[in-house]
Amino acid sequence: MAKIEEMLSVIKDLTSDVTIPGLDVDTVVPAMVEARFKNELGMIEDAKQKEAETKKMIEYYKTQGRVEVETQIATIKMGYKTVKSQVVQITAAAKTAVASNLIPPVISVPPAVPNPAYVLVENATKVSNFISMIEGALAKFGEMLLAAVKIAFEIPDMVMNLLKTLLDLKKTVTAIPVPA
Repeated sequence: MAKIEEMLSVIKDLTSDVTIPGLDVDTVVPAMVEARFKNELGMIEDAKQKEAETKKMIEYYKTQGRVEVETQIATIKMGYKTVKSQVVQITAAAKTAVASNLIPPVISVPPAVPNPAYVLVENATKVSNFISMIEGALAKFGEMLLAAVKIAFEIPDMVMNLLKTLLDLKKTVTAIPVPA
């Protein structure tokens, strides 16, 4: 059975090649404390006491609560890495699928016209597979957003652009002609 420290080490290794600006414990924790405990801290009138409470909470999440923050950060990083990879794969596969429509299913002499029914049936299968891949990537993106909400991390544009790309891919793929 893997110990918590071993699992955290593996997670760290899996996400070591992912860099998202501002997504580290030292940056996330103060912003998270401010966002999560805004109301409670706002009720403290004495500025020194408010600052002391804030520091105490930040210290807690950087020490005892660190695993909670690190796992949410890892969830975001792994999600980003997965979705980014899926976008690249789906884009390449969609280009290949569209290009394959131009290749006749059978080479015959004299030159024959590709059977449009064959192309439509092939497209239906391809579109179904692409939609499934895109929906999986969108679900992973949703998990990333949930993790970000848990630690009050504002997702940077570079990550949100992946969502736009995924949604654009979905529009492109659903525009491929298939039988009704």
